[in-house]
Amino acid sequence: MFMDVEALYDSMAFLYDELYGCSDDLDFYLSVARQVGGPLLELGCGTGRVIGRISQEGLECWGLDISKNMLSIARRRWPNVKFVQGNMADFSLDRSFRLILIPYRSFLHLTAEEKQRCLHSCALHLQPNGQLIIHGYLPSEEEKRFSSLSLIDTTYVKGRRVEWFFKFEEPNKGFYRIKAGDKVFEMTLYFISTKELAKMAEKAGLVVQEVFYFDPPYNQEVVWVVGKN
Repeated sequence: MFMDVEALYDSMAFLYDELYGCSDDLDFYLSVARQVGGPLLELGCGTGRVIGRISQEGLECWGLDISKNMLSIARRRWPNVKFVQGNMADFSLDRSFRLILIPYRSFLHLTAEEKQRCLHSCALHLQPNGQLIIHGYLPSEEEKRFSSLSLIDTTYVKGRRVEWFFKFEEPNKGFYRIKAGDKVFEMTLYFISTKELAKMAEKAGLVVQEVFYFDPPYNQEVVWVVGKN
Protein backbone atom coordinates (compact mmCIF):
# COMPACT_ATOMS: atom_id res chain seq x y z
CA MET A 1 0.00 0.00 0.00
CA PHE A 2 1.52 3.31 -1.09
CA MET A 3 1.59 6.08 1.51
CA ASP A 4 -0.37 9.28 1.12
CA VAL A 5 1.81 12.32 0.51
CA GLU A 6 1.55 13.77 4.02
CA ALA A 7 2.48 10.48 5.71
CA LEU A 8 5.26 9.91 3.19
CA TYR A 9 7.05 13.20 3.82
CA ASP A 10 6.43 13.18 7.57
CA SER A 11 8.19 9.82 7.70
CA MET A 12 11.13 10.74 5.44
CA ALA A 13 11.74 14.33 6.64
CA PHE A 14 14.83 13.30 8.65
CA LEU A 15 16.48 11.90 5.50
CA TYR A 16 14.94 14.07 2.78
CA ASP A 17 17.82 16.51 2.21
CA GLU A 18 20.30 13.68 1.82
CA LEU A 19 18.04 11.89 -0.68
CA TYR A 20 16.93 14.95 -2.66
CA GLY A 21 19.32 17.72 -1.65
CA CYS A 22 20.34 18.67 -5.19
CA SER A 23 21.25 22.28 -5.97
CA ASP A 24 21.43 22.18 -9.77
CA ASP A 25 18.20 24.17 -10.15
CA LEU A 26 18.92 26.88 -7.57
CA ASP A 27 20.64 29.28 -9.95
CA PHE A 28 17.59 29.20 -12.21
CA TYR A 29 15.11 29.94 -9.43
CA LEU A 30 17.33 32.66 -7.99
CA SER A 31 17.61 34.31 -11.41
CA VAL A 32 13.83 34.28 -11.89
CA ALA A 33 13.21 35.60 -8.37
CA ARG A 34 15.62 38.48 -8.90
CA GLN A 35 13.98 39.32 -12.21
CA VAL A 36 10.32 39.02 -11.15
CA GLY A 37 10.67 40.13 -7.53
CA GLY A 38 8.52 39.38 -4.51
CA PRO A 39 6.40 38.46 -2.80
CA LEU A 40 7.06 34.82 -3.69
CA LEU A 41 5.34 31.57 -2.76
CA GLU A 42 6.78 28.07 -3.06
CA LEU A 43 4.31 25.17 -3.08
CA GLY A 44 5.66 21.87 -1.77
CA CYS A 45 8.51 23.77 -0.13
CA GLY A 46 9.68 20.85 2.02
CA THR A 47 12.63 21.80 4.20
CA GLY A 48 13.03 25.11 2.38
CA ARG A 49 15.84 24.19 -0.01
CA VAL A 50 14.65 26.66 -2.68
CA ILE A 51 12.56 29.31 -0.91
CA GLY A 52 15.02 29.58 1.97
CA ARG A 53 17.88 30.39 -0.37
CA ILE A 54 15.72 32.95 -2.22
CA SER A 55 14.85 34.61 1.11
CA GLN A 56 18.52 35.51 1.49
CA GLU A 57 18.03 37.92 -1.42
CA GLY A 58 15.89 40.11 0.82
CA LEU A 59 12.60 39.22 -0.88
CA GLU A 60 9.33 38.47 0.94
CA CYS A 61 9.01 34.69 0.82
CA TRP A 62 6.27 32.23 1.73
CA GLY A 63 6.41 28.43 1.71
CA LEU A 64 3.54 25.96 1.83
CA ASP A 65 3.89 22.23 2.49
CA ILE A 66 1.61 19.42 3.61
CA SER A 67 4.15 17.86 5.99
CA LYS A 68 4.48 19.23 9.51
CA ASN A 69 7.81 17.44 9.97
CA MET A 70 9.30 18.98 6.83
CA LEU A 71 8.08 22.41 7.92
CA SER A 72 9.56 21.96 11.39
CA ILE A 73 13.00 21.63 9.79
CA ALA A 74 12.31 24.52 7.40
CA ARG A 75 11.27 26.92 10.18
CA ARG A 76 14.45 26.24 12.15
CA ARG A 77 16.64 26.82 9.11
CA TRP A 78 14.91 29.77 7.48
CA PRO A 79 13.31 32.10 10.07
CA ASN A 80 12.79 34.85 7.48
CA VAL A 81 10.28 32.75 5.50
CA LYS A 82 6.57 32.61 6.34
CA PHE A 83 5.82 28.87 6.36
CA VAL A 84 2.26 27.51 6.24
CA GLN A 85 1.05 23.92 6.46
CA GLY A 86 -1.47 23.14 3.74
CA ASN A 87 -2.34 21.21 0.60
CA MET A 88 -1.20 22.77 -2.67
CA ALA A 89 -4.34 21.43 -4.36
CA ASP A 90 -6.56 23.66 -2.18
CA PHE A 91 -4.88 26.59 -0.50
CA SER A 92 -6.08 30.02 0.53
CA LEU A 93 -3.65 32.66 1.78
CA ASP A 94 -4.29 36.29 2.64
CA ARG A 95 -1.68 37.41 0.12
CA SER A 96 -1.13 37.68 -3.62
CA PHE A 97 2.21 36.87 -5.26
CA ARG A 98 4.31 38.01 -8.16
CA LEU A 99 5.90 34.57 -8.40
CA ILE A 100 4.70 31.08 -7.44
CA LEU A 101 7.14 28.17 -7.70
CA ILE A 102 6.47 24.42 -7.73
CA PRO A 103 10.00 22.95 -8.01
CA TYR A 104 11.32 19.42 -8.22
CA ARG A 105 8.26 17.55 -9.54
CA SER A 106 6.05 18.26 -6.51
CA PHE A 107 3.15 19.02 -8.87
CA LEU A 108 3.25 15.39 -10.04
CA HIS A 109 2.09 14.09 -6.66
CA LEU A 110 -1.34 15.47 -7.58
CA THR A 111 -3.99 13.57 -9.53
CA ALA A 112 -5.48 15.25 -12.61
CA GLU A 113 -8.38 16.64 -10.56
CA GLU A 114 -6.01 17.92 -7.88
CA LYS A 115 -3.75 19.51 -10.50
CA GLN A 116 -6.71 21.43 -11.86
CA ARG A 117 -7.66 22.67 -8.40
CA CYS A 118 -4.06 23.65 -7.75
CA LEU A 119 -3.96 25.74 -10.93
CA HIS A 120 -7.21 27.46 -9.93
CA SER A 121 -5.73 28.26 -6.50
CA CYS A 122 -2.56 29.59 -8.14
CA ALA A 123 -4.61 31.79 -10.48
CA LEU A 124 -6.44 33.28 -7.50
CA HIS A 125 -3.15 34.11 -5.75
CA LEU A 126 -1.17 35.41 -8.73
CA GLN A 127 -0.85 39.13 -9.28
CA PRO A 128 -1.91 40.35 -12.77
CA ASN A 129 1.57 40.12 -14.30
CA GLY A 130 2.73 37.31 -12.05
CA GLN A 131 4.34 34.04 -13.08
CA LEU A 132 3.83 30.42 -12.04
CA ILE A 133 6.76 28.09 -12.67
CA ILE A 134 6.23 24.32 -12.54
CA HIS A 135 8.94 21.66 -12.80
CA GLY A 136 7.62 18.40 -14.22
CA TYR A 137 9.00 15.18 -15.65
CA LEU A 138 8.34 13.39 -18.93
CA PRO A 139 9.15 9.66 -18.64
CA SER A 140 11.21 8.18 -21.44
CA GLU A 141 10.02 5.35 -23.67
CA GLU A 142 12.48 3.09 -21.85
CA GLU A 143 10.99 4.00 -18.46
CA LYS A 144 7.51 3.30 -19.77
CA ARG A 145 8.57 -0.30 -20.37
CA PHE A 146 9.10 -0.93 -16.62
CA SER A 147 5.83 -2.82 -16.15
CA SER A 148 6.94 -4.36 -12.85
CA LEU A 149 8.77 -2.76 -9.93
CA SER A 150 12.42 -2.72 -11.02
CA LEU A 151 15.67 -1.55 -9.44
CA ILE A 152 16.82 1.59 -11.30
CA ASP A 153 19.56 3.03 -9.07
CA THR A 154 21.66 2.42 -5.96
CA THR A 155 23.33 5.12 -3.87
CA TYR A 156 24.72 5.51 -0.34
CA VAL A 157 23.39 8.17 2.07
CA LYS A 158 24.70 8.62 5.64
CA GLY A 159 26.19 5.14 5.43
CA ARG A 160 22.89 3.65 4.32
CA ARG A 161 22.53 1.72 1.09
CA VAL A 162 19.66 3.35 -0.79
CA GLU A 163 17.88 1.44 -3.55
CA TRP A 164 15.46 3.11 -5.96
CA PHE A 165 12.71 1.05 -7.63
CA PHE A 166 10.32 2.19 -10.36
CA LYS A 167 7.22 0.89 -12.14
CA PHE A 168 5.22 2.59 -14.90
CA GLU A 169 1.50 2.04 -15.29
CA GLU A 170 -0.44 3.33 -18.29
CA PRO A 171 -1.48 5.93 -19.04
CA ASN A 172 0.53 8.19 -16.70
CA LYS A 173 1.40 6.68 -13.31
CA GLY A 174 4.86 6.15 -11.92
CA PHE A 175 5.30 4.11 -8.73
CA TYR A 176 8.50 4.58 -6.75
CA ARG A 177 9.89 2.61 -3.85
CA ILE A 178 12.95 3.84 -1.96
CA LYS A 179 14.72 1.46 0.41
CA ALA A 180 17.11 3.30 2.72
CA GLY A 181 18.59 0.81 5.14
CA ASP A 182 15.64 -0.57 7.13
CA LYS A 183 13.35 2.27 5.99
CA VAL A 184 11.01 1.96 3.00
CA PHE A 185 9.28 4.93 1.35
CA GLU A 186 6.72 4.62 -1.44
CA MET A 187 5.11 7.23 -3.65
CA THR A 188 3.05 7.67 -6.81
CA LEU A 189 3.63 10.38 -9.39
CA TYR A 190 1.05 11.31 -12.04
CA PHE A 191 2.88 12.46 -15.15
CA ILE A 192 1.39 15.11 -17.43
CA SER A 193 2.31 16.33 -20.91
CA THR A 194 2.74 19.94 -21.96
CA LYS A 195 -0.44 19.68 -24.05
CA GLU A 196 -2.44 18.40 -21.06
CA LEU A 197 -1.05 21.10 -18.79
CA ALA A 198 -1.91 23.80 -21.32
CA LYS A 199 -5.56 22.66 -21.37
CA MET A 200 -5.74 22.65 -17.57
CA ALA A 201 -4.10 26.07 -17.39
CA GLU A 202 -6.63 27.51 -19.83
CA LYS A 203 -9.51 26.25 -17.68
CA ALA A 204 -7.98 28.09 -14.72
CA GLY A 205 -7.58 31.35 -16.65
CA LEU A 206 -3.87 30.80 -17.17
CA VAL A 207 -1.67 30.30 -20.22
CA VAL A 208 1.61 28.42 -20.74
CA GLN A 209 4.02 31.13 -21.90
CA GLU A 210 7.23 29.17 -22.24
CA VAL A 211 8.49 25.58 -22.09
CA PHE A 212 12.12 24.55 -21.63
CA TYR A 213 14.16 21.75 -20.11
CA PHE A 214 16.76 21.38 -17.37
CA ASP A 215 18.35 18.38 -19.15
CA PRO A 216 18.81 18.92 -22.90
CA PRO A 217 19.06 16.96 -25.14
CA TYR A 218 17.09 14.36 -23.13
CA ASN A 219 14.22 16.80 -22.53
CA GLN A 220 12.60 14.99 -19.62
CA GLU A 221 13.07 17.53 -16.81
CA VAL A 222 10.50 19.97 -18.20
CA VAL A 223 9.81 23.47 -16.87
CA TRP A 224 6.55 25.26 -17.63
CA VAL A 225 6.34 29.03 -17.26
CA VAL A 226 2.68 30.01 -16.79
CA GLY A 227 1.00 33.41 -16.59
CA LYS A 228 -2.47 34.90 -16.42
CA ASN A 229 -4.59 34.98 -19.57
